[in-house]
Amino acid sequence: MQIHKLITKNRITQPKNLESVSIDSLEIPLCIVDPVNDQVLANNSSFSELWSDLRPPSKPSVLFANQLGELITFTEAVDEVGAAQTHDLVPTNTATPNSLWIIQGSKITYNENYALLLVVLPIQLLNQAYVEYLATGTTRTSVSDRRQFRYLYQQESSLKNLILDSAGEGIYGVDKDGHATFINKTARNILGLEEEDILGKDVHQIIHHHFANGDPYPPEDCAILNAIKDGQAKTVATEVFWRSDNQPIPVEYTATPLDLNDKDRGSVVVFRDISNRLTRESALQDALAEVAKLKERLQSENEYLKNEVREAKNLSSSMIGQSKVMQSLRGQISVVGPTDATVLIMGETGTGKELIAEAIHENSPRREDSLIKVNCGAIPRELFESEFFGHVKGAFSGATANRIGRFELADGGTLFLDEIGELPPELQPKLLRVIQEGEFERIGDVVTRKVNVRIIAATNKNLASLASKNEFREDLYFRLNVFPIDAPALRNRLDDIPLLLSYFSQTICAKLALPEPHYDDDALRSLTSYSWPGNVRELQNVIERGCIVAKGGRFNFDYSSLETERHEIRAGEVPPPINCDYPSTLEDIQRLEHELILQTLRKTGGRVSGLRGAAELLKVKPTTLYSKLKRINT
Repeated sequence: MQIHKLITKNRITQPKNLESVSIDSLEIPLCIVDPVNDQVLANNSSFSELWSDLRPPSKPSVLFANQLGELITFTEAVDEVGAAQTHDLVPTNTATPNSLWIIQGSKITYNENYALLLVVLPIQLLNQAYVEYLATGTTRTSVSDRRQFRYLYQQESSLKNLILDSAGEGIYGVDKDGHATFINKTARNILGLEEEDILGKDVHQIIHHHFANGDPYPPEDCAILNAIKDGQAKTVATEVFWRSDNQPIPVEYTATPLDLNDKDRGSVVVFRDISNRLTRESALQDALAEVAKLKERLQSENEYLKNEVREAKNLSSSMIGQSKVMQSLRGQISVVGPTDATVLIMGETGTGKELIAEAIHENSPRREDSLIKVNCGAIPRELFESEFFGHVKGAFSGATANRIGRFELADGGTLFLDEIGELPPELQPKLLRVIQEGEFERIGDVVTRKVNVRIIAATNKNLASLASKNEFREDLYFRLNVFPIDAPALRNRLDDIPLLLSYFSQTICAKLALPEPHYDDDALRSLTSYSWPGNVRELQNVIERGCIVAKGGRFNFDYSSLETERHEIRAGEVPPPINCDYPSTLEDIQRLEHELILQTLRKTGGRVSGLRGAAELLKVKPTTLYSKLKRINT
């Protein structure tokens, strides 16, 4: 805590008979306290008016509640040197709780006892009258007010210097000719001057004669002298005053004109040394420059890491396989990726259409921007337009805030429309407009917005057939079908199963913290002999199940039962019906359970766990279902 002590070399003479002075006649808030017995002995009305109920605290410890340490330090400083000032004490529960305060104290004798005289000043009371008072010992107020001020200072002439010299800022006054009329000790210390060096002399020529760069400072440009001429206060944020040793001191100052009468016209200058502030600002600028440098470096490192991730997530890792159809697919991606052409990916469920879209995006100039994915088959019909184009607040019931649609999110990047065949007919013209014109409106908004988006669509339906039946807009189909890509079914790339098996088993076992199982020729033959109607997704789920069941041992699956089911479905056969409404034997129950599990697996494409997996549909734990599958296979 910093205590600004009294700026006089010697102790101030203690005022005599201060109780005979009517402190209530003074406008400055004053109180007299007994620090030993913790009592406020007297105060004036200006002090009382600091509280809205006009009832100030009766104890210093309550006046400065929860500030006992600061209060003790301050009173000790006053006792040591006779007077002191602090900005660290704040009166509590005043009418202006957010004000900044100056507390000035001096040691006095009151009723023949030791006491402290406290001047309690909110910053806003340091107005023109107070500045005039500091400068001249008088004010523009009434004759009786001026007489009361003079009477107080006749009792103790050093009290004026107490208020002036205890100020933490440099203060000096000049007359209408620019000659110094007074200067406080803070100003003298900052400038390295004694009173005789400046009083009655041209202040501008002593401390304000040159700019910081050494150029002469013409008096006619001086804000302090101009304040006297035009009667307007001037505030200067950064200039220099010159010390007696000819060293520049950076300062900020305010020049307040005085115009009591033509004779007393002049200006009061309040200034402070801002060397420390400029040093801190310079350090802050250096720190900001370092932050900018680190940010640039981080961006470079981020770019490097993105390249590393891109290399790690290349086509060979996200699209496993070396078969001819996969090599052809990679060739198509490398051709269309760098363009902005619209791509339509067609293929069965589970063939990796989303991975193909990601690969196209990663090979395009838009790879630094977002790839936004929308599953058209998962959006409720009534929310389609809001999902695509967004809405404004109040557009419909439940629209409590503005919402950005997927097209705006994808602006500058790529929008992947999965299951595009599920797009409602009423939305197809609006989608066509965005693709052709690059513009749309949010629901409930009249503002037309423009976007730059590349479209990649995917479907497991025959859009050409749907268009011929008027179930899908023909013009939209042609607009999407600029560059068609067929996602190969797994049955057409069985040679890739060993690579897929190795990749999936490694990633699954690492994810589930399982030992990797062993594979033999029988396992590979079983895997490659199945037609995989669920494609790669079904294979991944089967491998996950096999890794869990094997527990690090032999990967052993018999797909004869699944093959039987496949042939039965192909031949139109159905399992023999149970000849009763309710199962009558344990064998009937097991048969029903097996049928239900197999039918559910066919429905989920072989997916056991996770979202829309067989376990979720059957409402059982995945581990339970895996156990039952193991019994079925054995």
